[in-house]
Amino acid sequence: MSNTDGGPYIMVSVAEARPGLPVVTACGEIDNSSCDLVVRRWTAAMAGQPNRLIVDFGAVTFFGSAGVTALLRLQHLCTERSVKLAVVALRPVQRVLDIVGLDKTFATFGSLDEAVSA
Repeated sequence: MSNTDGGPYIMVSVAEARPGLPVVTACGEIDNSSCDLVVRRWTAAMAGQPNRLIVDFGAVTFFGSAGVTALLRLQHLCTERSVKLAVVALRPVQRVLDIVGLDKTFATFGSLDEAVSA
């Protein structure tokens, strides 16, 4: 599975780290204007009913409140479907999660390799 889509400030791709382990990678800015695209890619990745899902925000340069809301919705969806969610969160995303008090809510990793190995 591999698919890439984007807009002026965001690129989002879906691929498999290994069979049955989808990775949704976002590069750029996650805000009100780009959030719907990211959510559509998350939804597409969940269609295969995986046991785990990795969201890779390693190349995200801006993570606004719309991104936080979308990530919480994804967590709720994953919980409903018994899917373990892993988030690759570097400085811009991790800082926002820390500020809003969600740093312990998500299983966050410093790299895609760490998330795949977990």
